[in-house]
Amino acid sequence: YHINQGNRPIDKKMFHFHSAIRELSYSLRRAEPRGKKSILLPLLYTKIGDAYVGLGDKVKAETYYRKSIVKVPQHSSAYKRLVTLLIRSSRYKEAKIINDQGLQLFKKNKFFRRKEPSIEKVLKIE
Repeated sequence: YHINQGNRPIDKKMFHFHSAIRELSYSLRRAEPRGKKSILLPLLYTKIGDAYVGLGDKVKAETYYRKSIVKVPQHSSAYKRLVTLLIRSSRYKEAKIINDQGLQLFKKNKFFRRKEPSIEKVLKIE
């Protein structure tokens, strides 16, 4: 709820993102002891990362996206969000590495195929 409210153009944006982090962190503390048995872990990590993006804290967002990838490598959303975050941060070499991993794991996913030419184009210029 709070992430959706935070994405709306309202004056209490920061409040909603902080509330989302608090609520998701509570759920995360309950899910982490279960380890890989918990199907919620990658989703929780990704959503917390989204909330940090909303707050403008790209470092923490990246940390949570990477945690999601490490815990459950089959969760494509974390890869997508991390690639997008790295591109927005002008870290194209790292974005290429993550995008290539996404291409290998999710061959039918169009997102990674669409990102590949734009990343390659920038890397050729550099």
